[in-house]
Amino acid sequence: MLRNLTELGIAFVELVEAEARSLASGTKRTAAMAAGMVILAMVAGSMLIIGTGLLIWALYTVFDEYFTMGGALALTGAAVWLVFGGG
Repeated sequence: MLRNLTELGIAFVELVEAEARSLASGTKRTAAMAAGMVILAMVAGSMLIIGTGLLIWALYTVFDEYFTMGGALALTGAAVWLVFGGG
């Protein structure tokens, strides 16, 4: 009887060990995927900010050809307000 209980306890501990290894492997995989998504989101966000800045700069240079510097800045600012405020 004691031997059967000991074997049952050993089997239980082995099962817990196997499940812990499986959980650790899944957790590492999930953490790696989350880290990859964070890096991808940071790169995409940076590209979005840089692209928006370049578009605003291009709009300013177009307005600068036709208006004074103050007018070009005001029109560029108004255009940015309209686009982002409306968006």
